[in-house]
Amino acid sequence: ALLAQGRDAEMQRLYSSTWEDLKYFPAATYLQDVAQVLQSLPIPAPHVPALMLLSLTSHDAGVERNRAYAARLPHCDVVEIKCNHWILTAAPDAARAAIEQWLTKFNT
Repeated sequence: ALLAQGRDAEMQRLYSSTWEDLKYFPAATYLQDVAQVLQSLPIPAPHVPALMLLSLTSHDAGVERNRAYAARLPHCDVVEIKCNHWILTAAPDAARAAIEQWLTKFNT
């Protein structure tokens, strides 16, 4: 509803708040999630295809880090979608189109 009303900044403030998260998640679960996020991502087997949907926002410093990670994967396609951090919420039609297009590569 916030996105539909053009209130992106308000949505970002609300959904990037640790205090808001802790209203709904037990602290132990939240801390486990944080620990997992901070771990390095494994590199999949070289033969495994991958698709990275990359949100392009002016405030996201992780974009270059994500591109560098994708470059290490031999069969990774990157689709850049101009939207806020939450691709499936902010740009569901673009995300679905990218996924469906990528899957056509495997339709034999």
